[in-house]
Amino acid sequence: MERVRKLNHKGKEVIVVDYSGCTGDQAIEVLDLVKSLIIAEKKNCVVLYVTSKEKHTSPKFMRHLEKTLPEIEPFIERQAIVGVTLVKEWIVRGVNHWAEKKTFVFDTSDQALDYLASEPSNKE
Repeated sequence: MERVRKLNHKGKEVIVVDYSGCTGDQAIEVLDLVKSLIIAEKKNCVVLYVTSKEKHTSPKFMRHLEKTLPEIEPFIERQAIVGVTLVKEWIVRGVNHWAEKKTFVFDTSDQALDYLASEPSNKE
């Protein structure tokens, strides 16, 4: 399964990051792939994170995210996540308090992709 891929949605290139089924260490490897892609391209992007309700976020992954996010945030225009439990949504909200770019939670990939492809509002 390809964990990091690009797709075009309504004319907007989206980086799709699939964490579904990943262990904590696998999620770190996927995050490192995303970082490499974003840093190598050095252009603005939008990112959709896909996760699964069956797996939990590890503290080790969260520490790695905390270190990695500042390096890639300058290139991220918008980001969204789908497939989260209520507890994971609380974690996303917590990350949004210290992250430069907010991550918005959606129920479906279609909703998230439509958001990522739309023009940013003044609230973002």
